[in-house]
Amino acid sequence: PADLFVEKHYYSAFTETCLCALLSERKTSTVVFCGVTANMCVQASVIDACLLGFRVAVPWDCTWASNPTAADKARKVLISHGAYIVPDEACVYLGEGPNVADT
Repeated sequence: PADLFVEKHYYSAFTETCLCALLSERKTSTVVFCGVTANMCVQASVIDACLLGFRVAVPWDCTWASNPTAADKARKVLISHGAYIVPDEACVYLGEGPNVADT
């Protein structure tokens, strides 16, 4: 399928966008989030995705935070909501089995 582009105006990519509907329409079960601000937009989007029932992977090397303390706190919050923190190369294999992100 073609790439999807969703314009967002809030921290979470799910707030007042069609992202959840588009993902559900395509029967998507796993989403991967990366971005510039791990403790803001990435965190908000990941939490929403987890609460909506998606399996969520975050390639930690593909995120950034303004300082190490903020990054560490964000990482802990994401894990506490059920997100998998994965090495960036693991994202290639996410579609191949249910336990890949657990490694």
